[in-house]
Amino acid sequence: MNKIKITDIRFSPKAITILWRLNGIGYATMLYRHSDYSWHPDPGTRACTPAVQEKLQKAVFAYLAERRPYKKPRTVWFAEQ
Repeated sequence: MNKIKITDIRFSPKAITILWRLNGIGYATMLYRHSDYSWHPDPGTRACTPAVQEKLQKAVFAYLAERRPYKKPRTVWFAEQ
C-alpha cells in the first residue's frame, strides 16, 4: 500500500476537513464535533479498513507536526496611512 499524503486540513467550529491522496486518488474526510465535544469521522472514513485509518491518523499527526513558514501579515501603522 502506498503512503497517504495529506494535501490540506481545514478547521471550522463544527468540523475538520482533511484532504488526502492515496494511490493518486483524492479523498476528503470530515470529522464532526458532537455535543459532548468529541470528534467522529464521517461514514465513508469509518468504512475504510483499520490499516488505512491508522495510516491516515499517522499522516495527519505528521502533517500537523511539520514546521511551516508563516508569513506575518504586514501591519500598517497609523502614522503610515
